[in-house]
Amino acid sequence: MVSAASTLNDLNDDVLYEVCSFVNVLTTDFDGSLGPVSLKNLSLVNKHFRELSAPILFRNVRTIGPAGKSRMMLEGDWIATRTAIAVLQNSLVRYIRNFKFDIYAARRPTQPATKQDFEQLVKFLVRMPQLRKLVLYVPLPHVSTLESAFEAADILLPSVNTLVVNPLCVFVVKKCPNLEAASTHPPYHWHHQRLHVDSLGIIQNHKATLVKALSLAKRLRRFEAEGLWRVDNLHALATVAPKLRWLGMTGTSHAYEDDSTLEKLTALSRFENLERLDIADASELGLEFDPFWCGNTYMGLHGAELQEVKEARHKMEDMVARVAFSSCASLKEVWVGERSKAQAVRGKDGNIDKVIWSRGELKTGGIAK
Repeated sequence: MVSAASTLNDLNDDVLYEVCSFVNVLTTDFDGSLGPVSLKNLSLVNKHFRELSAPILFRNVRTIGPAGKSRMMLEGDWIATRTAIAVLQNSLVRYIRNFKFDIYAARRPTQPATKQDFEQLVKFLVRMPQLRKLVLYVPLPHVSTLESAFEAADILLPSVNTLVVNPLCVFVVKKCPNLEAASTHPPYHWHHQRLHVDSLGIIQNHKATLVKALSLAKRLRRFEAEGLWRVDNLHALATVAPKLRWLGMTGTSHAYEDDSTLEKLTALSRFENLERLDIADASELGLEFDPFWCGNTYMGLHGAELQEVKEARHKMEDMVARVAFSSCASLKEVWVGERSKAQAVRGKDGNIDKVIWSRGELKTGGIAK
């Protein structure tokens, strides 16, 4: 007797869900930028496949601005945002776990924001019962309207455990009482549009308010912030987030002007549970290591000048890592820049026996992605 050939429809739902998940992995690049094209096609086969694939398809949702320079997008791509809200706000919104709002494409708005748009955005966020990660980038001219929308709604986002906002949106921190990780980095692409980046001075004015807001996040274990850091900022952070395990103080060459880098590293003694520290590249720490970046500089015999710069860099990295490890007894790992990782080997007395370096591999795991 010849049995009928089995089809996908003959598989039980648990197996079909695994198939959908596998297809999603195969057809999405490492940061999700290409999108699960094949999974979308599979979801169109029938209603059953649609129901199984929808939680995967709409797990990560992004509303982002276009790469082009269309004048109509100067005030933000609200057309795409309104469409996304209209399509997703009914049955699909419940599947969203990660939501990114970045519709300005490094442009600085010239007109006031539309109050109704931001009110709809805030209401949309509230309707995401499974929302875990929220990435929200709004430039300075529109920040006050967003803040008013949050205050008018008088809501909390208790399911959010990871928050990424530009440093001007500190008020959002207060709406997320169960934060475990927070980042206040400006969007990466803003660094290439300096005329449109909000000044570091304005960002610094929000630092004290930010640290105070973090006192409400009792579960906070990881925090990253770009811009100016002062010793008093670190003291305050250690007070409001005593269980912090991962601290990022990266930024541009302006990030360490108020107090010296060594003073700030010494201030890490206030953190009793800190295990990892990320700081800026050695050339941006203000510690007399500022190599030339022109390739023609390193034309010495057998690359002698390049080797000298390399040795000076390693010496500087080793010095700052040792200061950090000596200041913070719980610290296990220090990243200097994007490619230099130091790990401390401590003796029974807690003192540093040696520092093991790994260089070359690009740092991963940034929460601002």
